Amino acid sequence: MFRYIVRRLLALIPVLLLVTLFAFIIVHITPGDPVALVLGEAATQDEIERARAELGLDDPFHIQYLRWLGAVAQGDLGRSLIFDMPVSQLLIQRAEPTIMLASVALFFTVAIGIPSGVIAAINHNRWSDHSVMFGALIFVATPNFVLGLMLIIFVALNVDSLPTGGYSHLSDGLLSTLQSIVLPAFALGASQAALIARMTRASMLEVLGSDYVRTARAKGLHQRIVHFRHALRNALLPTSTVLGVVVITLFGGAVVTETLFNLPGIGRLIVNAVRNRDFPVVQGALIVVATMYVLINLLVDVLYVYIDPRIRYT
Repeated sequence: MFRYIVRRLLALIPVLLLVTLFAFIIVHITPGDPVALVLGEAATQDEIERARAELGLDDPFHIQYLRWLGAVAQGDLGRSLIFDMPVSQLLIQRAEPTIMLASVALFFTVAIGIPSGVIAAINHNRWSDHSVMFGALIFVATPNFVLGLMLIIFVALNVDSLPTGGYSHLSDGLLSTLQSIVLPAFALGASQAALIARMTRASMLEVLGSDYVRTARAKGLHQRIVHFRHALRNALLPTSTVLGVVVITLFGGAVVTETLFNLPGIGRLIVNAVRNRDFPVVQGALIVVATMYVLINLLVDVLYVYIDPRIRYT
């Protein structure tokens, strides 16, 4: 297992190098001059050119990329042009709302999706199965910003304890934080919970029709033992694969949700950075998100061993 993890980590290096190159290219081909935007309309052309020279933006593309890549390798993601502070420090400041949003949304995804899929599979072709699948179809087809607007209009405006926007930090109390995050988290996680429900149902139906499940039933085991000890564990293998993608999807969907609910997270920071041509922030955020993506995929692969004992990595 250790050798497998080391090989996977080494294989991530060229992937991350491609990501850095892509991030650098996509930012630099974006129209607009960040220096002119920062200095304002009153800046002269000489002042703009002098500022570009000080920032190294007038150097050839490959020189800029190699200089930036060397700084990233040392943990330096650059300095924000708008906030005039290190990008890494800025991302850390904005990380808590995004992490809380994605974590609570993931909780809703798992707590709703997996039990719903199991119930639908156990009661195949009954009213509960049809009800779960109908609800899953509705939530899959509803964009998170539409669901978010509905929650603001029909829930937050009628329930005083659930605000329509803003974020309460953990330093103000866990209950206050959860009250500020529960609606955006549900709006973000509902469609993913529906996806997990459909996936779990399909996996459970396949496992329930296998030979070892029929043998367990023939031995007279209780249905609860057959469903949850023998069937569910094997059915969770494909679901866990999807969960790895769901986590990244939740972080990606946080961009829209944070903007809608006025949450000061990384997603909203990226939107503002793109609008203001704050290239170091955009590049740093892309690197962080890409690193999270590849590490979560590695974590899911490692969890396979604990979910299914038949899998072994060498």
